[in-house]
Amino acid sequence: MPAKPKPLPSMETLNSLFEFKDGVLYNKPDRSYPAKAGQPVGYEIAGYQFVDIKRQKYAVHRIAFYMHHGWVPDQIDHINGNGLDNRIDNLRPATDAQNAYNRATSKTNTSGHKGIVEYKGKKASSWIAQIWYGGKYKHLGSFSSKELAVDFLELARDLTHGEYANHGTFRSI
Repeated sequence: MPAKPKPLPSMETLNSLFEFKDGVLYNKPDRSYPAKAGQPVGYEIAGYQFVDIKRQKYAVHRIAFYMHHGWVPDQIDHINGNGLDNRIDNLRPATDAQNAYNRATSKTNTSGHKGIVEYKGKKASSWIAQIWYGGKYKHLGSFSSKELAVDFLELARDLTHGEYANHGTFRSI
């Protein structure tokens, strides 16, 4: 389980330093060097935007959520999968599991479908469907065609993952 995020600075501090508009955090005019007034803040690390406040690094999406809602959950999910898209309508509270459900297909995937693996047996090949649920992979079955495996897996994912279900692609919002 990931470590709990460090607490954010107070709302008063954040409001004195930044303005949040259309998914972007901007410097306020009285923010000191090296920040320039009215300029977007932050830097990218591993697909997420961060900003330093008093020599501490904070995720911009956490600050944005807090400044908009007045509270911040332990985990925030980017609905469309883009960690740089910090618009409020793209951010939602999530558990660690829900956040994991919303991941895209891995770059190392060879079937072209999340959770589908081809099994090449001695006599015939089949398609294995598996889903991440309850902290582990669950085997859903072996299918004669990739299409059947994908259809079954997507149904199972919709039922178990709910609104956090991601079939390997991201949706625009």
